[in-house]
Amino acid sequence: AGIDWQLWIMVVWVLGSMLLGLWMFMVNSRFHKMLISRRKQFYGTMPVFVTERVYVVEGIQSPCYYGWGTDEGIYVPDSVVNDYQKLRHILAHEMSHVSNGDRYWGILRCGLLCLYWVNPLVWLAVKKAEEDLELSCDEIVLKDADPSTRKKYAELLLSIAGDGRGYTTCLSASARNYWSVSISFGKFNSSQSFR
Repeated sequence: AGIDWQLWIMVVWVLGSMLLGLWMFMVNSRFHKMLISRRKQFYGTMPVFVTERVYVVEGIQSPCYYGWGTDEGIYVPDSVVNDYQKLRHILAHEMSHVSNGDRYWGILRCGLLCLYWVNPLVWLAVKKAEEDLELSCDEIVLKDADPSTRKKYAELLLSIAGDGRGYTTCLSASARNYWSVSISFGKFNSSQSFR
């Protein structure tokens, strides 16, 4: 009797899917614990459009909308708290993620990667979907903005873009700046927002 190659291919595919899913869960759990341990509730002046809790987190470079239930909220770096204009732009961007349901799209992307991890086109599609998602939020924020506001927003994006070594955990774009080892989708190019 020969080797049943179809069985072995199926076993490798299923094991790969399970390992990738477990790894994604562990990376996101660790990022979540870091956010929770470092967060402080923000009680400053907030724009009226903000419907989520806002937390200040020391040690993150990028803001994010993250969490479930009581931990759900917008997490912002402590470096922007004292600049109302920057904070307003960040909160508008993150509220766009909330209103678009981007958290659910992130879960779908992770699920698709786990199922189709062997297909490089799925990895590319996920990377492009993340870029489109960020560009969509930027477009919403800048919809009626004047050139001066657009310039300030571009400067804000560049200031929080990081050093280019970061990656994403698929559920949070901010995690790319926290984890040096994660799913390598690449980095959102903030210059794309201002064509």
